[in-house]
Amino acid sequence: MEQIENGVGDTQQEPFNRPPRIWPSLPAGAVTFPAPPNEEREALPPSPLTLLLPLLSIAVLMGISVVLSHGSFQQLAFLLPMAIFTIVNPLTSMLDARQKRKALRRKQAEQNKQYIESIAKTRAQLERQTVEQRQVALLTDPDPIDLEELVRQRSHLWERRPEDPDFLMVRVGKGRQPLSVKIELPSQPNTSSSLTQELQQLKDDFAFVKDVPCSIPLTKVKSLGITGRRQDVAAFAHGMLCQIAVHHSPQEVRILGIYPTSQKHDWEWLQQLPHTMPLRMGKQRRLVAEGQEEANQVLNILL
Repeated sequence: MEQIENGVGDTQQEPFNRPPRIWPSLPAGAVTFPAPPNEEREALPPSPLTLLLPLLSIAVLMGISVVLSHGSFQQLAFLLPMAIFTIVNPLTSMLDARQKRKALRRKQAEQNKQYIESIAKTRAQLERQTVEQRQVALLTDPDPIDLEELVRQRSHLWERRPEDPDFLMVRVGKGRQPLSVKIELPSQPNTSSSLTQELQQLKDDFAFVKDVPCSIPLTKVKSLGITGRRQDVAAFAHGMLCQIAVHHSPQEVRILGIYPTSQKHDWEWLQQLPHTMPLRMGKQRRLVAEGQEEANQVLNILL
């Protein structure tokens, strides 16, 4: 049970029960891409010579028969069935090869269609897992503009504890992170297939999750400098301090604020935070100092 102070000069405190933290789980496991269908080579169509050579052979044979029979065409009647067979046999082979090529093309077209449908399902699955990972990241590290709503709901107020990996981590922007799901390619993909290129492109598209919070650990950087226009630097620092105050309990984190008198309007709100209360109550009611004199007093108390 912890206490929330209602104001600077108000000693009234409100009980607040900080529940155990429930970590949302990231998408896990592995997604194995389907293997592209094997490309079967079409049988080469019969050469025209396959038809021409038998025709030439039967013509020569018939010519020799006519010469040997002294111009009698009676011998040709015996050669006619052979001639018909000689012509029909290569024609049948050519038609059969043509039908096989058509059947192979239909089979490959059907396999490619099924493969594309399978790829579409895999893409949809990865898109869902990408959205889920981004939502989990935003839940554990929300946008600074959403911190006020967290304070109202109090469901995630002060949820970070010293043993948590994100203790004293502050969000500084957005970037990309590797997808938590492992993407596996087929063991022996057909590299000669154009569909394999689509497979590699799909893996590259989902290797990282974009637009996720990027944070830095203050426990490791020790000190952090921010440069830029004063208004931008002040707004950025405000956001970082608000994150610390919302995510961490004043029992575990204290905030010390020292600022020049000229910037009092930008930083006097720090006195409203319970995190600026001194560890031992005394003359200094808050760990906030305005100007050099107050800064010396606060530092003397701390040091």
